[in-house]
Amino acid sequence: AHALGSDRILDADVLSDRVQQIKKWKERVFFITFAHHFNNNLCGHAHSIPNIATFLLNQDTGMNEGFTNLGRTVIREFLSLDATNDGNKSKGYRIHIDTKHMSAQSRLEYYNEILRPCLTKGDNIPIIASHSGYSGVKTLSELVRNASNKLETDDYLVNKKVDGQHRKFYGWNINLCDEDIEMIVKTEGLIGISFDERILGYHKQKNKQESIELFWNNLIGMVDVIIASNQLSPSEKKNAWTVFCIGTDNEGYINPIDKYPTAYHFQDFQRDLVIKMTTEMKKQGMLAKYHISESDIPNIVKGISFDNAHRFLKKHL
Repeated sequence: AHALGSDRILDADVLSDRVQQIKKWKERVFFITFAHHFNNNLCGHAHSIPNIATFLLNQDTGMNEGFTNLGRTVIREFLSLDATNDGNKSKGYRIHIDTKHMSAQSRLEYYNEILRPCLTKGDNIPIIASHSGYSGVKTLSELVRNASNKLETDDYLVNKKVDGQHRKFYGWNINLCDEDIEMIVKTEGLIGISFDERILGYHKQKNKQESIELFWNNLIGMVDVIIASNQLSPSEKKNAWTVFCIGTDNEGYINPIDKYPTAYHFQDFQRDLVIKMTTEMKKQGMLAKYHISESDIPNIVKGISFDNAHRFLKKHL
């Protein structure tokens, strides 16, 4: 949303008019990432830059804060809502919101002030988290506290027991917590799992898992949240595997999973994920816990690799 020029122009009418200009383009915009690395005067951004880079790239202004009133106006303009969260057809088609890079505080406000009220009115606005990992943290409030308490150091990994194994997750509030995942499922949204080793929890001293292990660690950690949730219905839990897709962030400044550095390697990724998932699901009780059979695994992986995102696009475009 920096593209609106909100770092320089703080006039709601001007920014709303720019959103309307976008909606008149011949090429339809499907979603917009509402925050990024630095202050945009719309909402707080999450801590995202490793500590070694902060000497050159200072994120402090606006970091980990919530929405501004300007941001509340602009996000509703994208979503074609009025100030009371009622749909307004005069605002044109809905441009969906990608919550990646929103601070945990901003996500909390977005859910409470817009998404939950809209759900009660029967207006389901799907959340897109386009290139994310799992934090291992339960609530958004906990992520907010952790950021406030300066826990987000480069080696901050959260230990969580999943399927009898102690797994390590990158605990910064740029990543999703259980509350995020539950809301994404409730809104029938989409989680693109990042291929950035740091976001997935790789650390050369504390967690040397690599390649498919890193991806699987985050995937099964988030699926486990869905299956174990007391906030989701049985029918919602049945869709646990269909929420996920590839969200590499390979066009960003990242350190990609070593074995899959480009789209050329996606076939290798799909093959390796089938092998990894089959191996893990053969462990006692795993198939029953996740409500699948071994024969389902190739289609689940195909869904993550392509079909889930394709289906989501066709439904909402």
